[in-house]
Amino acid sequence: MVELKIIKKIQDAISNENILDMLDGDVLPKKTITDYEDYFKDLKYTLLGNGALFLVNDSTNEIRQHYDNTYQKTINYDKFIKSQESKQNYFDNKNIQYELFVVPDKSILLQEKLPFKTNYPKRHIDYLLDVACDLLEVLDEKDTDVTDTLINREAGIKITAFILSRLHDEEDSDYYLEQLFNRLNIETIDNYKGDLLSDKNWSYTDDKELKEELHISTKNVTLIEDKTINLKEEIPEEFKICNTRASEHIKNPKSMTDKKLLILGDASSQRVIIPLEAYYGEVFYYNDCRYFNEDLINWYKPDDVIEIITERYLDTAYCPIINEEVIQLPVIDDINMEIKNGKLNINARFNDLRNIPAKGVCMLYINKQLVDQRDTDGTYTKQYTLENFGDKIEVVLKLKSGISTKKNVVVYKKYIRPTKI
Repeated sequence: MVELKIIKKIQDAISNENILDMLDGDVLPKKTITDYEDYFKDLKYTLLGNGALFLVNDSTNEIRQHYDNTYQKTINYDKFIKSQESKQNYFDNKNIQYELFVVPDKSILLQEKLPFKTNYPKRHIDYLLDVACDLLEVLDEKDTDVTDTLINREAGIKITAFILSRLHDEEDSDYYLEQLFNRLNIETIDNYKGDLLSDKNWSYTDDKELKEELHISTKNVTLIEDKTINLKEEIPEEFKICNTRASEHIKNPKSMTDKKLLILGDASSQRVIIPLEAYYGEVFYYNDCRYFNEDLINWYKPDDVIEIITERYLDTAYCPIINEEVIQLPVIDDINMEIKNGKLNINARFNDLRNIPAKGVCMLYINKQLVDQRDTDGTYTKQYTLENFGDKIEVVLKLKSGISTKKNVVVYKKYIRPTKI
């Protein structure tokens, strides 16, 4: 744990003192929060708490989801439940064991270390307990690292034992915990730098010496007898990447069983991969916890499937209904527009979450007038003269994609004024 003198040093280094009250003795005094947006506005992604660091201003607004009464959730609980029931039926029909596990956010596990007063947290999982399993049952504040947003690696062993007892209820968690400890090394790593200390996230001082002091010790987990085989090169192209994170495919001839496991998850699930390798003969990790890829399941043919999602991401789940609708993938666009010498230059690229080009029809509108339309294999390049469009230009680029994508039309809009041709 970070020593209080280091926290005091951080506090002294903060230039904007109205963000946090000065330390008083050994405890950072709690503030009463009424406006989270105003409170977080001068921070990047790191918030200093009472002996811990937290994630703020992230795309999911983790802390606001749980503690801000003005936060508007986007999750549809009825649809989420229907989606999970459809997945369960799908896997039951294939005789595949399946369950969804939810990792509580750090602000839940360390609620008492937040630097402001809070009420009982609002949690999505409270409305989903029939279709999802809350890992708060097995986790506590010791399962986090001070400087990281994720649970620590040692916590992955507890989670794994719990998961195995849920999927294979012939034994309890203690049995699996003992078996795992017999097959795993737990080693200390000194000077661990969590992601909340990275330059892009750090909200306070540029004092490098201070940030070096904040490096902590943590635990790393490895297999005692590591005879694993990396099958990365054998992964089909369409399953190699999801959400920009590479898939992992590992075979362990020294595992407890010869079963095959498919992990569908986010970054938190990285903490359970090695402990699960101790039990399963083959493990495939796919960075997908929000939509459904039936092609992957038909190719890999797993015995067990587990989904692991950090709770804050439940708010933006896609909720596919298996066998009732086309399972569609979101399109990620990378679009650059500029005017040079009176001409509009466009370079666009459309990929889905697997990093595969999204094919479709690309349409260019200028001041609501369709000026170009063509088929695309995932890229679109165009140069267009603007002399007939006056001083105010509105550019809209649309991609009407095939049924393999989440949205039939991706829209990019840009106002350019004046053109000064």
